[in-house]
Amino acid sequence: MDAVADDEVFDGAFRSETPGASHLCGHDLHTAVGIGVARVLAMLRPQLPGRVVFLFQPAEETLSGAQAMIDDGVLSRHRPDEIYALHCMPLPVGTFAVMPGVVGLSGHDNFDLELIGPTEVAKADQFTSAVADWSTLTPPGTPDDVQQHLADLQHADGPLAHFVFAGARTMVGPQCRHAHVHGWVKAWPEDMYPGQRDRVRNLVQRTYGTALRHRLAFRGIRPPAMVCAPHLSNAAAQYFRSTFGDDSVTVWRAMLPFNGEDFAIFLNHMPGAMFGLGVTNAAAGFNGHPHSPAFTADEQAISRGTRAMAGWLHTRLHTLANGARASSADHLH
Repeated sequence: MDAVADDEVFDGAFRSETPGASHLCGHDLHTAVGIGVARVLAMLRPQLPGRVVFLFQPAEETLSGAQAMIDDGVLSRHRPDEIYALHCMPLPVGTFAVMPGVVGLSGHDNFDLELIGPTEVAKADQFTSAVADWSTLTPPGTPDDVQQHLADLQHADGPLAHFVFAGARTMVGPQCRHAHVHGWVKAWPEDMYPGQRDRVRNLVQRTYGTALRHRLAFRGIRPPAMVCAPHLSNAAAQYFRSTFGDDSVTVWRAMLPFNGEDFAIFLNHMPGAMFGLGVTNAAAGFNGHPHSPAFTADEQAISRGTRAMAGWLHTRLHTLANGARASSADHLH
């Protein structure tokens, strides 16, 4: 469905055959799980007191696919009561993560700065370095860093409760007379964004003032932070534990700072949740860390993810149907 603009370093049967395009996010596994769930539920169709709609969304990596589908009327044609997603995570293969309440993936504010003048390249590099210095967090670079990051996610008052992760890159125009800087800021809580925009404006003014012509524009926060419904996340955790064991679920209580996810846009229209699917198997050489050049996933996760999501959706359909019947009975009485 999507590819990351990088080369894979893992040498396996499912390695990308296209230079510069790689399976570093697990979308091929997501698609396999989705098709598996559809096949299972199709076999159980006579038992289903409702309907499940499958959305195979493109362009998640560019944070544009969800909105494009909504603009095209996907929610008008099929208006679900709830919506769910499953995403590869660096957890032990076959385990799950749930993200209830003020938990999920942070939003992403974007800005563009155009510089015109003879010293714009040096000034642009100065600006990008200053933006990077705002970050209060460093992306995990080693397996130990990843494990510490996952441990921090389990604490609501830990180092991921408040953060800024910012960066910028310079694109130089022909003949070195024009430079374009694209920057981004990820922050949590979301009420930090207005202050971060002021910070960008002040830095532009201090760096350039009137000495260099410039234009600054903000693209807006795209996507917003992904906040999963607490009651649905907790109910799913209970279902996964009852099906796969008490140690099969990790609860994340802080915001993931280094990624964005436009599933958040669907969640703005209806309640739902994203679940993490563990794909790591260190003993077999599968690191399971999405967007790492060495990302590899244990394919045993496909069957576990299929079983979990088919069972969960089957359960939710019956819960919703029972609730509707009870409401109707109350109304009649």
